[in-house]
Amino acid sequence: MPYSAYYSLRTRDQTRKKISKKGEDYADGLKDKFNDFIETVSESFNSVKGQAESLADAGKSRLQEANRDVKGVVSKASKTF
Repeated sequence: MPYSAYYSLRTRDQTRKKISKKGEDYADGLKDKFNDFIETVSESFNSVKGQAESLADAGKSRLQEANRDVKGVVSKASKTF
């Protein structure tokens, strides 16, 4: 096999390896970015969930307080009549 043919084959093999390596690098980079995205979405969801739970607890507490106030007013009103 002449040197030029050997060199050509070797160069093609190197090119294929480089292309394959680049493809793997791009896939790894994409996986990393996707995982970062999922982590960010998850953190945001958990934050919003916590805020919603706090609001629900505050609303429940206010409702219970209002309920007690109404019962007190009704109790006083029934004693007067």
